[in-house]
Amino acid sequence: MALDSRKLLFQLQQEAERWPLDDLEQQYSQWKSQEYTPGTPEYVNEKNALYNLETMLELKHNNGAFFAENIPNQYYQKLVDCINSYMDTYAPGQTDLKEYLRILTLYKTFIAKMPLHPPEMQMGGGKVYKKGRDYYCGVKQQYIHDENSMCRFCIAKICEY
Repeated sequence: MALDSRKLLFQLQQEAERWPLDDLEQQYSQWKSQEYTPGTPEYVNEKNALYNLETMLELKHNNGAFFAENIPNQYYQKLVDCINSYMDTYAPGQTDLKEYLRILTLYKTFIAKMPLHPPEMQMGGGKVYKKGRDYYCGVKQQYIHDENSMCRFCIAKICEY
């Protein structure tokens, strides 16, 4: 069975039911009110967590009213394998986090066409930013060839500067 972005959305929404909407909205309002100093490890972690919460809320509210695109099975499977490898390396045994991030990564990549890191977040040596309709990443060039990196699947383009 061929997979398209609308079918994937509905599949991901079913899988995301294990995270209740009320809990996510409460968590989001708590995290949104916190401030962290750019450049610190806490800043990177909290900006990513907030971006992921916003994305999960968007996914849950998405009604599928968009033009569905076919998703090549091989590309889809390569991304899933990359997510699994990344999580097994950096968060071994954290199955709930692995599922949460798998759902969000697939949603960002194939449905929402969002970068994997939050726009305007400072990361070591650069940031993700939007210029016109495109996203650019200041660190993608540095990590795109790393075996466990998901950069090659991210919609952000390599910066021109």
